[in-house]
Amino acid sequence: MDSFMKKMPKTLSHSSKTGVLQDTPKRIFIADEDPLICELIRYNLEADGFSVSVFNNADDALDADFTLYDLFLIDITMDGLSGIKVAQYLKQNKATSCTPLIFCASRSDEEEVIDGLDNGADDYILKPFSMKELKSRINTLLHRNIYSEA
Repeated sequence: MDSFMKKMPKTLSHSSKTGVLQDTPKRIFIADEDPLICELIRYNLEADGFSVSVFNNADDALDADFTLYDLFLIDITMDGLSGIKVAQYLKQNKATSCTPLIFCASRSDEEEVIDGLDNGADDYILKPFSMKELKSRINTLLHRNIYSEA
């Protein structure tokens, strides 16, 4: 069972160029202004085989190619970046509409949580969170996404 879980972040994908199934790491997009939180998350996810891109400001995050990622982890209250607007954009864009999105936030305002979920977030996690819980939520969403695409 442990060997199966270690392979969880990776999936077989079909290469249209070669016609061959490939083992590729899942790509995670993280947008959060707190560099310490980002590095903690990056370190732990990369140790589990994920490929992680971190964006500590809104301009860099908005310049990213969203189609490259398998999951988004976004601070809903990042300065200059409306998490709600990003979620709406991602869910309306055909290329990213099925990509899982997790919002993270420092406060537990019920209306903010509901607003985030109603506007496309697949999950919502409150800071401070445990890495075990975050990794579990990420793996669950990626696992569901793999089977929904099949």
